[in-house]
Amino acid sequence: MNVVGPVKFLSVLAFAASVLTAAANEPDFPTKPVRVVVNFGAGGSTDIASRIVAKRMEQELGQAVVVENKPGANGTLAPGYLMNQPADGYTIGLTPFGAMVVGPWMVKVPYKTSDFSYLGAFSKYRFGLVVNPETPYKTIGDILGAGKKSKQSVLFGTPGPAPNLIFPQLTRISGVKFEQVLYKSGTETALAVVANQVPMAVSVSTEVLAQIQAGKLRLIASVTDTRWPEYPDVPTAKEAGYDASIESYLGMAVPKGTPQARLEKLRAAFKATMADPVVKADLIKVGMEPTYLDGPAYAELIEVERKKMGDLVRALGMPVVAQ
Repeated sequence: MNVVGPVKFLSVLAFAASVLTAAANEPDFPTKPVRVVVNFGAGGSTDIASRIVAKRMEQELGQAVVVENKPGANGTLAPGYLMNQPADGYTIGLTPFGAMVVGPWMVKVPYKTSDFSYLGAFSKYRFGLVVNPETPYKTIGDILGAGKKSKQSVLFGTPGPAPNLIFPQLTRISGVKFEQVLYKSGTETALAVVANQVPMAVSVSTEVLAQIQAGKLRLIASVTDTRWPEYPDVPTAKEAGYDASIESYLGMAVPKGTPQARLEKLRAAFKATMADPVVKADLIKVGMEPTYLDGPAYAELIEVERKKMGDLVRALGMPVVAQ
C-alpha cells in the first residue's frame, strides 16, 4: 500500500491550487471577439450608444467587440437570448430599463433580473414627445383637447415599453384613450411619424433630433425631468401641468455564472471606457446623457425601480403580467 507523505500531499495541494488560481485569473481572456447583443434594431439610439461603448471597450480588452442586433418583443427578446448563452464572458447583452424594469410587467419574459451579472450602466435617455408638423398639435393640451373631441383612440408609435408609458399617464390625467402602433426600433418609429403613418411618438433625442432640426418633426414637450438643452424653450410635461415622465438607463450584463475573473475584467474594461472623455462627448453628441454606475449599483437600482414600476403600471390600470 502506497502512502503519500504529508510533505508530498501538501505539495500536490499547493500545485493544484496554483493551477486553479492561474485558470481563474486567465490573464489572456479574451482570446477571441466578444459580442454585444443589442435589443433594438440598427440605427436607433440604443444601437448607436452601444456601438460607441463597444468600440472603446476593444482597446481595453484587446479583441474585437462586435455588436449584434436582436430586436423583437418590445426589446425583451435579446435579454432572453442572452440568458441562454454560455456564461463564458464572450457574450455581453444590453440590459436597459425598458427590458429589465418596465417590459416584464407588460409582456411575459423568460428571464428574471437575477439571471444576469451586470457590468453597469453607461447612459440615460432623454425622452421627448414629438409630432408630425402637419398636425395642429403644439402642446400636450392640444393633443388632449383633440382626443376628448374624437370618438377614436389617438394613435402613437412606439418601439418598446418605456416610451409608451407616457400615454397611459396622460390617459389617467385626461381620460383620453391612446392606441399604440409597435415598431422595431426608435428610428423606425421616428420615420413613421415623419411620414405621418402615426401622428406622434415619445422618442429619445438621438432618434429625432436631426428631424426636429430639419423641420420634419415638432418637439412639444420633454417627458424627462429636464428640458432638452437644444430646445430650452420647450417645457417639460410637468412644467406644462401634466404629471407624466419617464426615466430610463442603458446598461450591460453577462449571463449569471460567468467566471468571476472574467466578469471583473469586463467590468474593469467597461469602467475604463466610461472614464474616457471622448466616449462621454460622443454619447452627448448623439443625445444621450453619460451616466456611469458600476455593476452592483446598477443591479440594486434595477431591483428598486422594477418594484416602483409595478406599482405605477397597476396605478395606471394597465394589464400586469404575473411575476
